[in-house]
Amino acid sequence: HMTNPELNADVLLNLGFVDVGRWETAGDDIGYRLDGVDAEANQVMLDVPNALYAFVRGDDVQYIGKTARSIRRRYVGYCRPGKRQRTNLRCHRNIQAAIQENTEIRILVFTPISHLRYSDFEINLAAGLEDSLIKAFDPPWNGRERGQPITEEAEREEAEEIGSEQLGASAESDSQLKPKASGPALATVVLGPTYYK
Repeated sequence: HMTNPELNADVLLNLGFVDVGRWETAGDDIGYRLDGVDAEANQVMLDVPNALYAFVRGDDVQYIGKTARSIRRRYVGYCRPGKRQRTNLRCHRNIQAAIQENTEIRILVFTPISHLRYSDFEINLAAGLEDSLIKAFDPPWNGRERGQPITEEAEREEAEEIGSEQLGASAESDSQLKPKASGPALATVVLGPTYYK
C-alpha cells in the first residue's frame, strides 16, 4: 500500500484541519478525548454540520471521512458500531488495535468557515474536498473499490448494490443488506429502449 510521502498530517493542518484530540479506550469500547490546544472551541467544532475529519497515526493519515450531521453524532458509530456498519466496524477495530499497540491515533477536524457559492447555490466544501483528499492521500483505513480508495458514502452505496444483487443468493454474508419495504430499492424505474441494447 503506497502512500505519497509528501502528503502527511501537516498538509491537512495547513488546509485548516485542527488537531482536536485522540482516541482512547473506554472499558471494552473506545472513546475520544479532546486534548487539543483550545478544547472549548473544539467542542463547538464537533457540533458543526458538513465537517471533515481525519484519523492520524504519527504523520500518516489513516482515514478521511465526512459527516453531514455532526462529528459528535458521527463518532457514536465508531465508539459503538452496529453489526452492519462496515466502515464503523473497520475503523473501530483499527483504532482499538492501534491503542493496544500504544500507538496514538489523533483526530483532525475541518469545519468550513467560508460559504462557497456557484451561481445561486451554496457548495458543500466538505463534500467536494473529501473526494479529492481521499484520492490524493489514499488512506489505508478507507474502503476500496477496484483498488481505489473510496468515501464512506460510496462504500455504503456499493454495499447496497451488492446487497440487492445478492437477494437471490443465499444470505451468508454478514454485510448483507435487506431492503426495507419502503426503501428506495423498490422504486420502479421505467427505462427507455436504449438501455436494453
